[in-house]
Amino acid sequence: MNTEQYLLYLLKTFISQEEEVLPPPAGVSLKELYESGQKHNVAAILYGVLRQAGLENEALSEFREAMVGAVYWSTVMDSMVSDVAGQLETAGIPYTVLKGYRLKETYPVPELRTMGDVDFLIREADRNDADRLLLEAGYEREPLGGSTWVYKQAGVTLEFHTKLASGDYWNEVDYEGYFLQYFSRLQPVEGCSERRLRPEEHFIFLLFHLAKHLNSSGAGIRMVLDLAVFLKKYQDSMDWEFIRKELAGIRLQDFAEHILSLCGALFLDGRGEDPNIREQDADAGTAGREQKGTDGRQVPESDPLQRQLLSYIMQGGIFGFERPDSIRRLRGGIGAGNVSGDKRIRAKAALKLMFPGRKHMVAFLPALEHHPWLLPVAWIRRWRMGMQQRERVEASLSGFRENVDEAREQYFLLKKIGL
Repeated sequence: MNTEQYLLYLLKTFISQEEEVLPPPAGVSLKELYESGQKHNVAAILYGVLRQAGLENEALSEFREAMVGAVYWSTVMDSMVSDVAGQLETAGIPYTVLKGYRLKETYPVPELRTMGDVDFLIREADRNDADRLLLEAGYEREPLGGSTWVYKQAGVTLEFHTKLASGDYWNEVDYEGYFLQYFSRLQPVEGCSERRLRPEEHFIFLLFHLAKHLNSSGAGIRMVLDLAVFLKKYQDSMDWEFIRKELAGIRLQDFAEHILSLCGALFLDGRGEDPNIREQDADAGTAGREQKGTDGRQVPESDPLQRQLLSYIMQGGIFGFERPDSIRRLRGGIGAGNVSGDKRIRAKAALKLMFPGRKHMVAFLPALEHHPWLLPVAWIRRWRMGMQQRERVEASLSGFRENVDEAREQYFLLKKIGL
């Protein structure tokens, strides 16, 4: 068992709450395990599981620091979210909390599910009132807007969204339009203005959110762990017929099959495949595939695509930032009729980097939402920002010549899994 396999084993043990934990086998470095845990923002989780394996605190000092930091920031976030929610309640503004902050409720130890920010969803009509409340409470708003406004105070970041999805996506599906209907379908929490997604719709959004990150810079193993924890709590009570129809309608069936198969093999002893995303015989899709948990093994040897997908997830870190950004940019230069010409790929990728589409540029110039003719103005504004942030621009361009092959390999992987 190598370090990566042991990390996956520890995460599986954490969500299964098994009492017996294997100590690190020979060849597994605690230093490498910690670095990998930090890369995927799960080091705090690893601490508690490693303690069950009988390791002394001295050997786990870095893991323990990660755990203490996670608990501290969880407490700070809880307090600030409670204050903001109270202000929204007083103002009668309907809202829902999304992503990590809502998901942590499903974790065995909620405080260990770390996050960089807290996401709220509100109606566009309530945007200005919510903005006034937050500014009066001492939050500072970042200048860029669009459908997401970002507020910061005392090291805590709050993102207020008016859309669950915004921008151009894949599969020729209007995901932005599809998720616009979600706010009207939120379930009210009795006695307050908070709203909640039904588990089925929350699950569909989690799949989309993971797909979006994988299709961009990347997504780490924690997002797959999120799915596993969510399934562990809700799988048996969800309306899978509804989920199947919705996923078919937004062309996420193929992706859901692949990611749930991986999730099940890693963390749920194969149970992630049980819902059977397609309407067919219950055993279809798993025939001939070994159903093994991660008791030290990787995904089944008989499934090279799963192993390639796992490698893509593990190598990139929490949001794929461990990889050169140029690989993601170069993928944008690859298309159905342009997969072999390296120079054409680089040229097309550079043009997309210089002249992004309108939906992407709305974040730089919100007026574009209703005035498409302002697109050149948004480009100029972005170029000026680029001049002020030259290191980021250089990082995006670094490796344009060397990384075409890896970009092409990632492009084909994402196509195979339905993205």
